[in-house]
Amino acid sequence: MEQKKLLSAIRNTAPDLILITGDLFNRHNRRAYENAYAFVRGAVKIAPVYFAEGNHECALRETWDRYIEAIREMGVHVLRDEYVDLNGIRLIGLRQYASPQTLEAMLDGDRLNLVLAHRPELFPIYAGTGADVILSGHAHGGQIRLFGRGIFAPGQGLFPRYTSGLYRSGKSLLHVSRGLGNTILVPRVFNTPELNILNFIPIESKENDYVC
Repeated sequence: MEQKKLLSAIRNTAPDLILITGDLFNRHNRRAYENAYAFVRGAVKIAPVYFAEGNHECALRETWDRYIEAIREMGVHVLRDEYVDLNGIRLIGLRQYASPQTLEAMLDGDRLNLVLAHRPELFPIYAGTGADVILSGHAHGGQIRLFGRGIFAPGQGLFPRYTSGLYRSGKSLLHVSRGLGNTILVPRVFNTPELNILNFIPIESKENDYVC
């Protein structure tokens, strides 16, 4: 597949950045890397692409290092406990189980701290550092959604708390994407894949510098 439908949808939004919070690759089907590469080749032509690894990438072990170099050569910015500063935003990409101390050391009090962190269940820990906005995935929307809630998510178990949309803890916001794919035999039910479009708008406030 050339990922034309997905790339067209992204192109139509005219994004400033394309952010990927892990699981671009599939540990259960390594031949699926062709789909990932096709997406990356098209995405970098639309906007700068930033990527933080997920559990599927980590599970690839030594193979993952080769994939990293491949997508870097295509133009993807891979952030592994690293950050870049972009027009008033500090964009931070965390490894799968980064410590709160690692995140806290990278925060900038004069910028919006936007964090790519694959696992949403770690939100309470990362929120304690004062990070502004955290983007996550991993939960697959709870796999089966009933009455607006997910039934199961990896890392959270039954009736998970963080599966889709916005959550707040103090001054920190978490946005969890339901993602686009499926990696287990259980089908997604009432849980459509999604492409997230986030707009950050500066506001005048003593408590918040941006609204999402």
